[in-house]
Parts: sequence; C-alpha cells; structure tokens
Amino acid sequence: MNNETLLIAPAPTPDEVAGVIGGADAPTTIMTAEVGVAENLGGAVQILGQGMASIFVVLGVIALFVGVLKKLDNKKKK
Repeated sequence: MNNETLLIAPAPTPDEVAGVIGGADAPTTIMTAEVGVAENLGGAVQILGQGMASIFVVLGVIALFVGVLKKLDNKKKK
C-alpha cells in the first residue's frame, strides 16, 4: 500500500439500516412497521366499532319511526 490510510467503519446496526434499501442513484427509504402500530390499530378498530354501532342505532330509530307512521296510517283508514 502507498501512503493512503485505510479506514474501516464498524458495521451498521439494524436500527441504522432499517427502512433503507440501495437505489440506482441514492438510497431509497421504505415504510417500516413501528412499535406503536398495534396501539394505532386498536384505536382504529375502536372508532370503527363506534361508527358501526351509531349506524345501527340510527337505522333502528328510522325503523321505529316508520313503524309508528304505518300504525297511524292504518288507524286513519279504518
């Protein structure tokens, strides 16, 4: 070797390389799952359940309203 200094870098840790893959011109980042994904998913499922429950409540109220109107209409015809 000439008078050049050979620098050897330590191997990167998995945290340093997670989410990066080699690209043609530069590193490309990719989406990685984080620890909070389960918490976010749990919150999303809870909101989904509340929305579905409210839809069924509204449909029930509409059904009761229509039933009452039908009974009132039948009394008027008699």
